[in-house]
Amino acid sequence: MAAAESAAECGYIRTVLGQQILGQLDSSSLALPSEARLKLAGSSGPRGQAARTLRIREQVQQSLARKARSPVGNGSLHRASSVPEYVYNLHLVENDFAGGLATAAKTYEAQKVGATATYEHRRGRTAQPSAQRLPLRRLEVSPDSSPEGVHYAHSDVFYGLQRRESRGTAPPPRSAEVELTLERAVSLLDADRTPPRTCAAATFIQHECFQKAEARRRVRQLRGIPKLLQLLRAPNEDVQRAACGALRNLVFEDNDNKLEVAELNGVPRLLQVLKQTRDLETKKQITGLLWNLSSNDKLKNLVITEALLTLTENVVVPFSGWPEGDYPKATGLLDFDIFYNATGCLRNTSSAGPEGRKAMRQCDGLVDSLVHYVRGTIADYQPDDKATENCVCILHNLSYQLEAELPERYAHSIYAQTQAVPADGASVGCFGGRSRKVKEQCQDVPVPEESNPKGVEWLWHSIVVRMYLSLIARSARSSTQEAALGALQNLTAGSGPMPTSVAHTVVQKESGLQHARKMLHAGDPVVRRTAASLLRNLSRNLSLQNEIAKETLPDLVSILPDTAPSTDLLVETTASACYALTNITQSSLQSARDLLAAGGLPKVMAVSAGDAYSPNKATKAASVLLYSLWTHTELHNAYKKAQFKKTDFVNSRTAKAYHSLKD
Repeated sequence: MAAAESAAECGYIRTVLGQQILGQLDSSSLALPSEARLKLAGSSGPRGQAARTLRIREQVQQSLARKARSPVGNGSLHRASSVPEYVYNLHLVENDFAGGLATAAKTYEAQKVGATATYEHRRGRTAQPSAQRLPLRRLEVSPDSSPEGVHYAHSDVFYGLQRRESRGTAPPPRSAEVELTLERAVSLLDADRTPPRTCAAATFIQHECFQKAEARRRVRQLRGIPKLLQLLRAPNEDVQRAACGALRNLVFEDNDNKLEVAELNGVPRLLQVLKQTRDLETKKQITGLLWNLSSNDKLKNLVITEALLTLTENVVVPFSGWPEGDYPKATGLLDFDIFYNATGCLRNTSSAGPEGRKAMRQCDGLVDSLVHYVRGTIADYQPDDKATENCVCILHNLSYQLEAELPERYAHSIYAQTQAVPADGASVGCFGGRSRKVKEQCQDVPVPEESNPKGVEWLWHSIVVRMYLSLIARSARSSTQEAALGALQNLTAGSGPMPTSVAHTVVQKESGLQHARKMLHAGDPVVRRTAASLLRNLSRNLSLQNEIAKETLPDLVSILPDTAPSTDLLVETTASACYALTNITQSSLQSARDLLAAGGLPKVMAVSAGDAYSPNKATKAASVLLYSLWTHTELHNAYKKAQFKKTDFVNSRTAKAYHSLKD
């Protein structure tokens, strides 16, 4: 969450989902090799390796036999598995490995991208009073297995390749096995090789690069990436599929490889294959590869420019079933993993910045399809669908700075009704310069709403607000809950007609406080923080404060720590809770009395005292709350009866914090 500057620290909160670390991995998706598919992890030693090799050999032979019995004609569907098939018994001669070995390492000049990159609205900095959340920067999860769920003990398997017999009159030479290495595999990627040999080489590279960082670097040094990209133009579908799987693993956790694929014009080549192929496995590998590429901050805008329209038109719209109304539209040309990968890619790109958000909001059919898909999963009682999480995260990020970034025609329509309301004396922090009557006039202006919303109009529509609340109530996935809460948090950040209208919809029309209140006690601390931030935004609406106080004040008090918070998450949660309490008590004597009765003052005082030498957002927020509570003169006697004295509320620390917001 972005931190606010002095006078804005108790203002609105906006967020974009930031980098999510899963299992301490780059989270890039991997094309799983056959050992993982067969769940052979754990076998070790010569005997275990021999058994593993035998089982893979048998599986591949069965796959080849199946293919021989059922040839795939031009244009027919082939539901390929992720298991590489051309590994053994390919009858390659030793001379096939003799020439063309690339031994010189390639010098790559591009700066290596770190795990965390700078973003325009990065944590610790905000350009305006309304603090905002930062977008989900990188997330790539294997569609076959989550990174933390992959139990794959990779051992070096030597692929025995039998030498072909001579066709001459001389006796056939003695059979010999050739050990396949990365150098030999890269040399086999030449376009003039036969498809089985090329597939064997690409499959071997895919295997070796599965969770092997050194193998990925070595293939780059051997100039294997340009050869694999060249194979995308091969007429053989099996070659294309194998090349895509190898590339997908090559860019896993390797920013240099990602940048090289982009610099070699790899994205347009991949999209061309995606549009032309009818092979589901190839589509799955390509969309997984694009998801991996999109995790690099330097490539997000490139992916938006080159891939957004293709992914939307060829994957997102048809699979979602929009606009026909089907859910999902099963055409045989797509499957769930392809949709999951594509939305994962767009989830990453939605954090690219204002221009990226603008392009995605304006992409025809994208927002409509995402909303249609999520509403369908809710209607089918499947809110924990993992693609739903991706869709909601995209919508969450597209709601960031929505009011400020809306196209002019929408902004004019929304603000036309507020011209009669005086605009002087803008609100600062928790305290406004305008009268309460004028503020309530501003907040009572409704936002015009389309009966048949389309595109960007969905982002603030009451139907989508209801959709988010349904996900918060029904989903068991903390990431989905956080994204839905965060989207509402973004939509309620600000004092204009749009955030005010959304706030009234949440609190009054949809009775959403009950769901936000429950999330204050969720097991995931990130969800608790986001729920507190949403309540902080909602509590800034004067006409809603009494209702918010009645329903959430005990819960806000209960999440306050007994001592000064030490972790960043707890600091942010505590700060939001204190500012929400300030908002609902500063103009309500009854709410201030309820805070005293709920036993909240000792907690607030403990947080305010905190570390005098290193105050943080939580200590400042608690200090502001204490100073504000003392302004209720009618409660001074009650404070004294509870053994509190004036200096507990008004001292140098609380006065400094309070006046820093007023100035």
